[in-house]
Amino acid sequence: MTSTLLILGDSLMDAGNVSRATDDLVLGEQIAIAMGGDPEDVQLFPLQDSLRPQSAQLHNYAHGGAQSGSGFKQQVRAVRRHADVYQSLSDVDLLISAGANDLLDQLEDSSAFMAALDTEDRRDDRQLMRRNAKRIACNLRRGVDRLTGLVDDVVVTGAFPLTATPEVQSLADAFDSATFDRLVAIVDGIGAKVQRKLERHFASNDSVAVLNLKAAWDRLEAPDFVDAVHPSSETSRELADLIVPDLVQQLNSFGFAEG
Repeated sequence: MTSTLLILGDSLMDAGNVSRATDDLVLGEQIAIAMGGDPEDVQLFPLQDSLRPQSAQLHNYAHGGAQSGSGFKQQVRAVRRHADVYQSLSDVDLLISAGANDLLDQLEDSSAFMAALDTEDRRDDRQLMRRNAKRIACNLRRGVDRLTGLVDDVVVTGAFPLTATPEVQSLADAFDSATFDRLVAIVDGIGAKVQRKLERHFASNDSVAVLNLKAAWDRLEAPDFVDAVHPSSETSRELADLIVPDLVQQLNSFGFAEG
């Protein structure tokens, strides 16, 4: 069973390294609860500090705004600096969610997406999808691979369902309906490609589960948000209750021992 859960990624996982971007517990904490853990038994690792890991169920390296590139890579390096600690522990598991900010930042800048949408050739859409998906999936794969030997079970999420967020939905006002539908198809296409790439890469690795967060999201009856991109804590709890039983089935020793 899990003794220590390492949490890496972005604001879906950040329990206070930068800020808690929700109205209560974030998704990473809700997943820990559904695993049988205590979200208050946590050590936070802000990137600007060089803390020595202490005894705690949760070691949280995630920080809001992190992309799959530099932000996530910094977190991986921070964990590797404490390789001796994690190699000495029994059953260290890993939870990762990163990649959404890669796309959110591009949507805010808009130049890459507008370059595709301004042409009638859908090959530009496909190239944009392939380019983004390749980069995000590669960053996540490399991060997992670099932590091999330090952790036991790994859960890595595919892309967050961005097109469900108020941030993306608000863009409907800036485009005609056909162009907005095309934008949604590109963003969803990137997420789907990231999911497939990760699933193919880890297909033969029984210690890695690729979480299909969008599929779980689509099962929610009434998901809601606290701002333009962040789900409410209740929505995160409902997601955790949906996904953790499947993860426990997939991974041999994922979950904290009861009591």
